[in-house]
This record gives sequence, structure tokens and C-alpha cells, in this order.
Amino acid sequence: MAGEDSAKVKLLPVVTDVPTVRHCDDHVVSSQHCFRNGNVGSLKIMKDLRKKFTTVYATQAWGAHGRGSGRGSTEENAENTRKALMHVFDKYGMHSLLDAACGALEWTEPFIREMRATDSTFTYCGIDVVEEVVEANKARLPIDYCSFDAMDLSREIPPSGYDLILCRDALQHLPYENIAGMLDGFSKSGARYLLVTSFKNRILDFIQPPNRNIEIGDFFKNKLLRAPFRFNDGLIESLEDYRPTGNVTGHMLLVYDLSILSESSSFKSFIREYSMPADTR
Repeated sequence: MAGEDSAKVKLLPVVTDVPTVRHCDDHVVSSQHCFRNGNVGSLKIMKDLRKKFTTVYATQAWGAHGRGSGRGSTEENAENTRKALMHVFDKYGMHSLLDAACGALEWTEPFIREMRATDSTFTYCGIDVVEEVVEANKARLPIDYCSFDAMDLSREIPPSGYDLILCRDALQHLPYENIAGMLDGFSKSGARYLLVTSFKNRILDFIQPPNRNIEIGDFFKNKLLRAPFRFNDGLIESLEDYRPTGNVTGHMLLVYDLSILSESSSFKSFIREYSMPADTR
């Protein structure tokens, strides 16, 4: 898969048995699926998050691009994402992908078919909080090597058994508390690698805070190498995302070794500081 179609890669140095309740394809969902602490309060919070993003799709708040997932989800604007995925799958010997959040599959569907044509063992699981999107995806790709599930990954542990978690254009719409929950879940999933959106540093970062906490569904340019994240440990590559014609600049896809990232002091500090109280999980 490497070659002329590979993404331009900037190499960065690395700084230095669970009970089950159900399955997503052949992959296992932890007994912590649904509520991490089993608190009733988490049900209302989950419904609020689901309601917010269900409204986004129903009203096309992000536009009609990408079947409602936004302009970054078109095939054209995801061309570099596709190249980046092909690159990391080839370089690190991956065969399975957990897509969190998967959205409406406009660019992902042809990528999935391309990967399966290249690798007969490739499997895919798409997770999204919007139930209607998940049901539409199931109808669109009723094939045995793909599965879909409706989950709030900021409060639910994702299915295990996948080589790579793709978290593209998701964290930028969440408060720190939800980001902490999602990343904590990723670290418990058993996945080997994480490919996640981060934005480039800008001159204004030295005038204004580069990151800010937001309400669910709003937007900020999450910069994972800056405070309060400072996720330098476990970073092994930085890849360009979006095509220049997309008029969207500054997007990067960072490749992390999850086993190193999740054990780093900065990761643990962020999770500890922003984890949601037990009665709201």
C-alpha cells in the first residue's frame, strides 16, 4: 500500500480478562459498556449528548456536506485522511479499524471497500452517538466485515480487539470532561494505536490560550501538544489532513502508540483533572 499514493509523512521521535455483555462483530465490548460507574445520572447526560448531535444531523447544522457530517467528511476533503490511513496500516501491519465517531460514511465507505480489496482480513467497526446515523450506516454497508454501534464514547468503553482507533474531527466539538472520558475509554480498549485530529500551532497561540473548554457541540481547535493536554509521549508520526482545495487549514492527524500515551504523566493528569463526577457518568 505504500508508494506514490502514500501521505506525506513527518516523522517525530517517541517521547518517552474482562467480563463481556455483548459483541460488536467478532470484537468484545467490556462489562463497563453503558455506565462506567453504573449511576443513574449518567443516563440523562448520555441522552443530552445524543440529543445534541441528533439535532445537528436533523437540522444539517454543519451543512449538507458529508451527508450531514460536515465539509471535512467529503471524499475530496478526506483524501489525505485516506492516504494517512493507508500509510499507517501498511507501515505498522494493521488489519482492523475502530472509527470513533464514524459519522455518515461519505468518504469512509469507499475507503472501507478499498481496504478490504487490499487486505482480505480487514475489519471495521463504526461508532457514533446518533442512533439514526448508525442505523443508516448498517443499511448502507450490510457486509460481514463491517459493524456499527450507537454509543456515547465519553461514557462507554469501546469494543476491544482493534489495531487502530481513528478519532477524526470529534474532540473539537466536546468539552474537556467528555474528551477525558473518551480518551480514558480508548486507553482501556486494548487498541495498539490512535490516529487523532490535532490542529497546528499558530502565532496567536502565544497571545490567546491555544485550547479552551466548550459546550457540547460547539467548536475549538484542539491542539493536543499544548496545555491542558501536552500529549507528547507516545507520539510517533504527524500527518497532514485535508486537501488544500478544501479551504480548511491547520488540521493534522497524530499517530500515537496508545500503550505509551496512556501511561504518560500528562495523559493521566488530564484524565484525573477532567474526569466527570461519578454521579454524572
